[in-house]
This record gives sequence, structure tokens and C-alpha cells, in this order.
Amino acid sequence: MELIAKKMGISAEELRGIIQNSEYTPDGWLLKTNIGSIRLGILYDFYRELILDGKIPLSCISGVKIVYDARKGTNFEISHIYGIKESLLDIVKNLQLSVFPAGNGIEYGISNYVRGEINLSDFNISLNSAERRSFIKSYAFTCTENIALSVRMSTSTGKTRMSNNAKICSSDTHLPLSTNHSVGNYINIHALNGNVIRHTVDTNMLDFDAFGRYFINFLLSDVEMKVEKQINVIDIFSAMHGLVDPRYKKSWQQFTDNFYDSYEAHQYTLEHLRAMYAGKSRNDSVSRISAVKGVSYTSAEHFLNVYLEQYFSSEWTL
Repeated sequence: MELIAKKMGISAEELRGIIQNSEYTPDGWLLKTNIGSIRLGILYDFYRELILDGKIPLSCISGVKIVYDARKGTNFEISHIYGIKESLLDIVKNLQLSVFPAGNGIEYGISNYVRGEINLSDFNISLNSAERRSFIKSYAFTCTENIALSVRMSTSTGKTRMSNNAKICSSDTHLPLSTNHSVGNYINIHALNGNVIRHTVDTNMLDFDAFGRYFINFLLSDVEMKVEKQINVIDIFSAMHGLVDPRYKKSWQQFTDNFYDSYEAHQYTLEHLRAMYAGKSRNDSVSRISAVKGVSYTSAEHFLNVYLEQYFSSEWTL
């Protein structure tokens, strides 16, 4: 809260008061406190970034198994799905739409037993003695037997590829899913209208009441101060690839390969990237990047100018 409050020229406590006095509805976010057009514009941009760029920490199913009714003593994995009509591909495609309140890192749990035509919101996932329910209400599958899901839940921001979720643990036998830790597909943000940030919500897909409570509680906490460091490097690299001058494409590939080769972690984040290449000054960063074999000083300057400076400059002190 302190960062956005500073941009608005008010204290974090004043901003919390503004949010507590606001009303978050399916038609828009009503700011009942008069804060002026400039401050309202800053809050509008902040809201768009949180929702559309997926910067609110959320939990998703990153791995799944199917467990038959254990009360009958029969278990089976998702590749042998007795009682479910859909194909494995359809099940994976549907389950990876689910989005839950954030947890802590990687968690393992099991759902309640379900039967019939099942939506994502029909699952209560038990994790660490607490239950979590999906904000997304879309169709999951139809089953003719009592089915429970054994799941691996991952909390993050933005998108994570299936291949990255497959690397979480070599001994993990859950089928990996792609994850999108965001509700940006279900909230369409429009222009400001007076003191209302207008949006439309797909309430057929999103449980807005549940998400709205989560969103306001998130804003009133300090969690968002940690979001930037959770940005997936793959998203930065993917965006950068299309912007790099063709003359430096080969150097860019060598730079990205060097980064991945330098870290053994499975979840590469902006924090890792900064630790390696964001120096105490712009020149220091250029020197660090150009130290990579195959990357010239000119290439390093180009990479900073085109994209990386917006991520690195906050680390510079000189």
C-alpha cells in the first residue's frame, strides 16, 4: 500500500481509509471519498495493472490426480478415469481454469467427493485443515461415480507453463497443468465515470462476491508489495523477444540461456534476474549483461533500452 499511496501523495493509512470506504460491485469500483481526478487516475491505472496483468497472488491447481471413492477401497489415477465421460484433455483444459484464494507456495490437498455434472466451484479443496473454493464457476466434467480430486496447489501471479509446473518435484506423480493466476479474463475494465472505476464482470464464470471480498482484503494488506518479485521471468523474456532488434536476436538468446543455466530453481522470478544483472547503476548493469559470453556491450545497452530498464532501475542507487 505504501508504494501506491506515495504515488498518490497520501499516507498508506489514508489510502486504506479510502478503500475501506469504497464499494466494489459488479458494475464498478465506487470511491466514496473525494480524492480528486489525478489521484483517482493513479488508482485506476493501479487497478488495471492488478487485474489485467495478473499481479494479485492467487492459487491454482498445478497438478491433479483422480481418486475413486476410497470408502470402497478403490483408487485410480487420472489416466484411468472410471465414471467420467470427458477425455483426459478436456478434463485438464477445464481444471486449469480454476482460481482460488492464495495459499503459501506449493500445497497438497484433496477435494470433497462429487458426482453428476460438476463445476469448478463445486470442489471444496482441503489444505492444511482449511477449505478453499474456486472463484471460477465454469464446467469441469460429468461423473457417474463418487470422485475426489487429489491436487497440488500453487500460489503465484501471472501465468506458469505446464512444463514449469512439471518440474516442481521429480517424485511428484500429479499430472501437471498450465496455470493462470489471474481473473483478468472475467473482469473487463472500462474508463472512469466520475468517482467510479467502471468494469463489467462475467458473473456466469466468476463468483464476484467471493472474489470482491478477497480483493478488498488483499488491498488492505501489504501483500502487493511482494508481487513484483513474483513476476515469472518467462513472461519478461517472451515479451522481450518480439522487441529485440534482429541484429541482436542471437545475443538475446545467449543471454536468456545463460540466465537459465545459472539457476537450478524451477520457479524463475524477477528477483533472480535482478540478483544477477541489476547493478548499482545503469553502467554496472550493462557491464554485468555484457559479461555473458556472446553478448556485446552494445547488445547489453540495447536490452536495457528496449525493456529491462523498467525492471532494473528501481535497484539502482547511483
